[in-house]
Amino acid sequence: QCTVTAPQQPNVFTDGSLKVPACQHWALGGMGVWWPSRDLDDFPMSEMEQRFAQWDVGHSCLSLWGSITGVRCSSLRTELSAGILAASANGPVHQATDSKAYQTKVNRLIAGENLTAKRPWAIQPDGDLWSIMEASIRAKGCGAIKVTWVKGHATEDDVQKGIATEYTKWANDLADLTADRGIAAHPRFVG
Repeated sequence: QCTVTAPQQPNVFTDGSLKVPACQHWALGGMGVWWPSRDLDDFPMSEMEQRFAQWDVGHSCLSLWGSITGVRCSSLRTELSAGILAASANGPVHQATDSKAYQTKVNRLIAGENLTAKRPWAIQPDGDLWSIMEASIRAKGCGAIKVTWVKGHATEDDVQKGIATEYTKWANDLADLTADRGIAAHPRFVG
C-alpha cells in the first residue's frame, strides 16, 4: 500500500521487446524498467523486483530487466510484464510507456473499470498477467500509480514537432535498451 500520490511527471520508463514475433515457437521476449533517479535508500527494491528481475544500479539510476518466455509471447505481454514490475516498486509510480494498448487498458483498471464483467481474465488474452496488474493496482492504491504514453523510437523530427521531448526520447531509448537486455538474458543452448 502506498499513500503517496503518483508524481505529475514520469519517474519510471517501461518497455518490452520481442524478437522473431512471426514465429511463436522461436519468439524471445524481454522486459525493461528504467528509473532515472531512484534513490534506493528512500525506495529500496521490493521483493518482487529482486525475485523477478536482474538489475544494475547506475549513477543515480536503476535498470531492471528480465526474459519473457512462453509460446504465447507477444509485444503487449512484454510491455505488461515491465509495467507489473514497475508497479511492484516501493513508493509512488508514474510509468511512461510507448505502448498505447498497455497504457489504455491499465488506465481503465486504475479508473476502477470492471474489465471482467463479460469475460473473466482466464479467457482474455494475457489475462493471467492482467489479473496480476489489477491486483497490484488494488494493493498499491489507485492514486499511487499513473501511466502515461510517450512516443517510442522518437526522432529529432518528433522532438521538433512536439510529439516527444529530448528527455522522453532519451529515457524511452534507455528503457528500450534495458528491455533488450531481457532478450539477451535468455539462456543460450550450445549443441
